[in-house]
Amino acid sequence: MLEINPRFWGSLELAIRSGVNFPVLYFDLCCNKSVGVVNDYEMGRKVRWVFPGEILRYLSTSKVDREPLFKFIVSLLKDSEEWDSRDVSGSIASMLAPFFMLFKRKYWKFLKR
Repeated sequence: MLEINPRFWGSLELAIRSGVNFPVLYFDLCCNKSVGVVNDYEMGRKVRWVFPGEILRYLSTSKVDREPLFKFIVSLLKDSEEWDSRDVSGSIASMLAPFFMLFKRKYWKFLKR
């Protein structure tokens, strides 16, 4: 038995924000459109998985080792994977879904390191 998983990878948002939109390239290929080689993309781009990833990382890091709260919040607003001003309702949904996971006890184990 072979599983076929058509989903893209988790770091897809990083590639898109860097200038390589793989879903559009894939769509174009499926429609027999000409797709050129992509050599122009932004290097050094950061994308952060805020909910719950970065928040859990911040809370689980000792106070001595973590960055100041203001710097943390500014970087989240700048580099958040979940926020896209072109899709506000989708952005809100992607932030609310992990919030509701906090009410499921099976996820509480991830709050402790």
